[in-house]
Amino acid sequence: MIPRSLTRLSIGYDKPVELKFHIEPNLRHLRAYLAVSDSGSVQRAAEKLHLTQSSLSRPVQQLERQLGLKLFERTRRGMILTEFGAILSQRVRRAVGHLDTVEKELIAEHAKAGTARYPSGFSNKVTRRQLSALLAIASSRTERAAAQQLGLSQPAMTQALRDLERLVGESLFVRSAHGMVVTPFGEILLRRAKLVFAEIAAASNDIANRVGGITGRIVVGALPQAGAPLIARAVNLLLKDHPSVQVVVVEGTYRSLIDELLCGDIDLIVGGLNHPPIGEVVQDHLFDDEQSLVVRKGHPLTSKKNLSLKDVSGLEWVVPRHGTPARKHFDEIVKAATIEIGAQPVESDSLLTRRALLLDSDRVALFSRRQVLIEEAAGLLAILPLKIDKTAIPVGIHLRADALPSAGAQSFVKHLRAISAAFLSTGQSSHHGPSSSQG
Repeated sequence: MIPRSLTRLSIGYDKPVELKFHIEPNLRHLRAYLAVSDSGSVQRAAEKLHLTQSSLSRPVQQLERQLGLKLFERTRRGMILTEFGAILSQRVRRAVGHLDTVEKELIAEHAKAGTARYPSGFSNKVTRRQLSALLAIASSRTERAAAQQLGLSQPAMTQALRDLERLVGESLFVRSAHGMVVTPFGEILLRRAKLVFAEIAAASNDIANRVGGITGRIVVGALPQAGAPLIARAVNLLLKDHPSVQVVVVEGTYRSLIDELLCGDIDLIVGGLNHPPIGEVVQDHLFDDEQSLVVRKGHPLTSKKNLSLKDVSGLEWVVPRHGTPARKHFDEIVKAATIEIGAQPVESDSLLTRRALLLDSDRVALFSRRQVLIEEAAGLLAILPLKIDKTAIPVGIHLRADALPSAGAQSFVKHLRAISAAFLSTGQSSHHGPSSSQG
């Protein structure tokens, strides 16, 4: 099952003024639209697909009514895409591409499982209701709750799932004490179904942006290492420029955020790039963020003269959780600096927990100074005037390699880059006190 994130924070205005262009994710209509777009004529598309012209013209007309926009210019030479039609065509093509890919992935999974049932023609047969049923059952864990979520009867929900399983040739869920859990076949289809619907939703936002303003929803993943402060500043700048955008910030571990990124639940992740590379994810480096030794205000070491790194050895520490990239980096730092952290450091991935532990004890921790700016300004935490080598963590953006970010996401990335450039030009990416002897 795709892991759920730890924390979600939604930011935006209660009643934004929006330009909304709703596109119903009717897969049959969108396939018809794409066929006409590719052929440049309803007649040629109908001949190619062995369908009646009305079965293709009606879906196109319904899409134009939904949007209130012309998608084609009707000329003697045929049907030519308008600017809005080209935007929709690009997104629909990407959505259909995910359906084609999932068919190949399901066939590969059948071969891996040694079964002979291949979902031939799956891409052209699957329906919106079937994919919606899959998503609803995966999130609610029961058919009854899923039916209520979609406003369907339970028999209709059960039928949609059975029809989908017949197309796939395998069960998509198994029943357990914790409800219905997706099978490996279900996981494959679940990810691609989310990406299909994400592309269709992005088409609406892209069209709204072209008409006059960036709208829609942006979901940003925040990694513990240096992500949150950078995201906060970029969010405020984005909403100042585009107040109709809704921003959702998701905090979680790298693994859980990557899973959500790959299925389209998250648009991008901001934070440390010190993680093992994943082929389906590209990284955009912004700056290197150095860390400092942090203690509570009034800690005995804050008044010690001639402070050295020997003075922090043997103290109680708060450290990243064992087995994480952040902990591996931490261990390398303290080993190189010959710092002894003791046998029982407190481990936590939560920035809030680590800061709270410092505030309530004489423990010490390594933080990016940017992560404790508020507490430092409020006189709650203090930075020890000690320089430790090789603490820099590369900070940047994680994106799906095949993603086409929405206009809102692109604007957000632009702000991230501008803020990072300001950090570099003013030296703010390196926050540490004056150098001190290790001896």
